[in-house]
Order: sequence, then C-alpha cells, then structure tokens
Amino acid sequence: MALIYGGKMKKSKLMILIFFLTMIFSCQREKNPVTPPIGGNIHPQVDIPWPSLANSPWPMFHHDPQSTGRSPYRGPREGKVKWVFRAEGGINPAVVIGSDSTIYFTSSYERRQGKDKSSMYALNPDGSVKWRFLFDFPDEEDFAPLVAADGTIILATSDNALDFINPDGTLKRKITLPYGVGTNVNIGKDGTLYFRSGDGYLYAMTQTGEILWRLTTDNGIWYHGLSLSPDGSTLYLFSMNTPEYASSLCAVSTGGKIKWKYAFGNLKCYTSPTIDSYGNIIFGTEGIPGKSNLYFVSPEGKLIWKYPGSIEHEPAIDRNGFIFFATGRTQWDVKALDWQGRFLWAKPTGGIRTSVIC
Repeated sequence: MALIYGGKMKKSKLMILIFFLTMIFSCQREKNPVTPPIGGNIHPQVDIPWPSLANSPWPMFHHDPQSTGRSPYRGPREGKVKWVFRAEGGINPAVVIGSDSTIYFTSSYERRQGKDKSSMYALNPDGSVKWRFLFDFPDEEDFAPLVAADGTIILATSDNALDFINPDGTLKRKITLPYGVGTNVNIGKDGTLYFRSGDGYLYAMTQTGEILWRLTTDNGIWYHGLSLSPDGSTLYLFSMNTPEYASSLCAVSTGGKIKWKYAFGNLKCYTSPTIDSYGNIIFGTEGIPGKSNLYFVSPEGKLIWKYPGSIEHEPAIDRNGFIFFATGRTQWDVKALDWQGRFLWAKPTGGIRTSVIC
C-alpha cells in the first residue's frame, strides 16, 4: 500500500483526515507478520527503536528519524472517511500523533479580532477538539510538530523559536533562536535536537536550549531537512556550494564532523533523505529536465544505483524494501521500484505532487 499526502493542496481549509484514519481507525497492527526470504527482490526492513520519541503510530514528519514514511499498521480495509474536521484557517500538511492517539497539526491565517493569526490544534481520535494553542503571528511554517517520549510537542515556529508544548496544551518552554529554524526538527536517540538554522549553520541542541555544537559547510549553505542513520550516529542532509550551486549529500557525525560528501551536480533536492534499515540513503532530485534522478547511496557515500525522474518530495520504503515516490514534470505518477532500483509499476496521480507513505 502506498498513500500520498501533503503536496500542493496543503492550505486547504477542509481537512479530510484520511491519513490519520489509516493510522488509527481502520488499521490493525500486524501481530504475526510474515518474514519474507532475504534475497531476490525482497530486502526486509525493520522498525528502529527510538527511545526519545513518543510510542505512537506517527510521532513526527514522515514517521521516524530515518524518514521512511512507513507505518507499522496495515492500510484501511474499506477506505471510508470516518469524520472531517474544518479548521478556521489553512491547515498545514505536516500532522503527527501522540502516544494517546491525540492528533496534532497547525493552521495559518485564522481571522481573529480583525487580524490573521495561527494555531496548533490537538484533536481527539473522534475528531473533537481537545485543545488549541494560539500564536500571535499569521502564518505558521509548514514544519511538522514532533512528539517526544514524555509527550512534549516540539515545534519550530515563525517567530524564530522552538516551542515546547505540554500534552495538556500549556507552554512548557520557548527557546528563541536569532535566525530561527529552517527545517523540520529531528531528534537523536538521546533526545538531542538537530536542525538547520537561517544563519547557515547546522545545530545540535539539548531540549533545555544548550547549544552542543554548530557546523557550517564550505563555501555554501545547508538546505532542506535531515535524517538520522538507524544506529543514530550519523546525520544526512544536503549542502549547496556558491556560486557554482553544486549540491551534495553530506554525512555528518552526531559529534559535528563531516564524514563524507556525495556530489550530484547542479540538481536540487527539496526533501529529507530516506534511510533504509541497512543504512543506505535514498533521495530524489529535480531541476534539470532529463538529468534528475532517484539516488540510492551506500552508508560509505558510494552510488549504488540511480533511477531517472524529477522528484520533489520524500520517497517511502516498505517492509519488503520496495521504494515508492511521486515523479513527473507535467504528468505526475507514483512509481514503485524494488530495492535494487528495478521498475515495478506506476500509477497516475491526477497532478497531485506529494510525499508518499506506505
């Protein structure tokens, strides 16, 4: 099963929570999953324990620090909408779930007292409002909340801060950063927060605001999101050198040292890398017609294979190692490849361009 979400319709005021229905209402965890044989087209993937995250169906963007987009649950049996929730503004697509099945998301441009404001909502599993946290600025970034193991919701906000919100909707802590946060926040196994800031640095920070280290890239900038290796020892993100505008996939130790770079030319990558259970890195590029690809790179930074296609959003990898992604320039499809990069199937999406979950 592959599902698409987010994408270009992300500001829709009508929120149909099909994604969450998949996670909570219509799905069952696989109690006795069949273990497929290793070899051939099957390369089994496993869920990586992450003690710093909430034990929930979907605690952060694209499910986990490896950005696999893979749910531990089967898909909906009937595909029927259980309920619909309408917010007062445009709902941002990045939505997460707490360990008690509370649903968290943000909404922008809500008209209050003659001014545009934004909010974070917490919904009960039946779609009723549990609480609402109000912001004074109109447009909340599209960054996803992250639910930590103790239930704290961590959110990068448009007022250059990280907000830490208690499960009851009260503010636990606010950490202001001079240049804000430029991406989704990721979290190490020990609870360290990792993020890219507007000052061009990659940061490692404790949840109380202590900066452990910051790292710049040579003659360029870090851009878009970051992911973590299955053992939690390596960060993966992208850098762009100026003035050449040449991009690279970078491996950075959680101690703040660059381990290696894999250059892929003047292409752009607007996603977080997806990391499989063996530590391989999967990411897509776009920018030059006929030259963009989906890349599959080893943990040592060596290219294993690439598949042609213009890809703007995160791919997903299922339990068998099959890879799903949305691709196209004028005609958009969701495609499936096996773990070795061989084509399996393609289905048109009707122009929808999104990340994929499975």
